[in-house]
Parts: sequence; C-alpha cells; structure tokens
Amino acid sequence: MRDLYILRHGEAANGPRGITDHERALTPMGAESAQKQGLRVSPAAHQKMLVSTALRTQQTAAGLMEAWGGQTAPSLPEVVLELRGYLASADTWMDLMALTDDRVQGLWLVGHNPGVSALVTLLTGEYVGMATADLMHLTLEIDAWSEVRMSCGQVAAYHPGRGA
Repeated sequence: MRDLYILRHGEAANGPRGITDHERALTPMGAESAQKQGLRVSPAAHQKMLVSTALRTQQTAAGLMEAWGGQTAPSLPEVVLELRGYLASADTWMDLMALTDDRVQGLWLVGHNPGVSALVTLLTGEYVGMATADLMHLTLEIDAWSEVRMSCGQVAAYHPGRGA
C-alpha cells in the first residue's frame, strides 16, 4: 500500500498585464491556506513531493514546508520541481508516479486543475472537483509505484482548502 497526497495550489492572483500564467503568484489568502493545510497533515519519512514549476505551486509547497518547520530533516519530503507537472493531465501525473523510486512510501503532488481533479477520479472512480488549496489523501492498493493504475485508490482523507 502507498500513500498519495494531491494538493491543488492555493488561490492565485490574476497578475498584472504581461505576467504569464506560469508566473502568477499566490494571493495572501492562498499562501495562508497552503500553510494551514500543512498543519493538518504531518509528513513522514520516505516521502517525496513533485511540484509543478509554476510560481503558485512552488509557493504552495513552500507553505507546507513552512508549516512543517519544526520537523526533523529525515521526515520532510524531498521536493522536486517537475516541469511536466505544469498544467499536467491525469495521464501525465500517472506517468510521473510510475517513475517514482519504490523506496518512496508517500508521494505528494502539487499541481493544477483540471489535472489533479481528473487524477483523483481516475484513481478512485469518484469525481471530486478540487478547489484551490484542497488536499486529498489517497491510499493506493499497490506495492510498487510502477503498478499505479485506474481505480487502485481510495480516499483516506479530504481536507478542503476553503476555510483551511
């Protein structure tokens, strides 16, 4: 069994003219929601976090790490910026999961809609529309990440971002 944590980035500002979608930053509320989500779930040893390269997802991951500031280094997930995570489809996330080293017991994905919502649906068979800063914890009935497939997961916990 493996643990998968899927986090949609916090609320992002529209940004001034000339700013690309990739460069959009979190609003103060988005940053606060990300940090509050980190207080709801504690990291464990042997975890990894794949983060889209967009500024807002990086800031969301930083909010989690800030919330976990009191944790010891071995229990913090290894953070990897993943270019393919930017606006990734569910299939792309599945491909990235399948490439994960099997020493990783828990995997965090910090990304965007519609890909993260579609991923939850693909893995569980249940539609869940993820709003900004929503965090979904799934347990996957797999022994190795390369075994990830449709309908191999169950929702273990859902933490809505609104009001986090």
